Amino acid sequence: TFKPNLYCCAVAICPVTVVGAAESAGSFYGSPLVKQYKRKLWGDEVFSNEAAARAVSPIFHVSNIARPVMLVHGEDDPRVPMSHSDRVIDDLKRRSKEKGNHCLSGCEYITFADEGHGVRKEKNILYMYDKVEQFLCRQLDLPVVANLEECWTHGNSATIRDMD
Repeated sequence: TFKPNLYCCAVAICPVTVVGAAESAGSFYGSPLVKQYKRKLWGDEVFSNEAAARAVSPIFHVSNIARPVMLVHGEDDPRVPMSHSDRVIDDLKRRSKEKGNHCLSGCEYITFADEGHGVRKEKNILYMYDKVEQFLCRQLDLPVVANLEECWTHGNSATIRDMD
């Protein structure tokens, strides 16, 4: 979100969009080991100063996104609430309607009902990578590959969320 024209598109799987002091307390936040890890990862200022954390948290800079994004999220994610991805998508949809921003019209949002932080079940993995490949082919002006045969992905828990 800080160099919006660097790439022609992006794929984010269970993206961390809120960091440090801007993050609300979550299920892992109370653990002393997690606190120590996050302090080391983000540094003291971002860990303890909300203004510094907001300055580097992508969720507060969605207005800078200028290219199509595909978000993928597990509905049972214990580490990154799906509501963060929902908020990114809602902000993108609102911007697209307000400004007629057609470069965002290629955005996609896929969630998996039985996945957590990441996609690990075989049918879901195959489905996800099939959709990622199609998305990248469209965005990079490459020939779009045929959908993966349903026998490989039948029974996946994906929901393609409405972008309108």
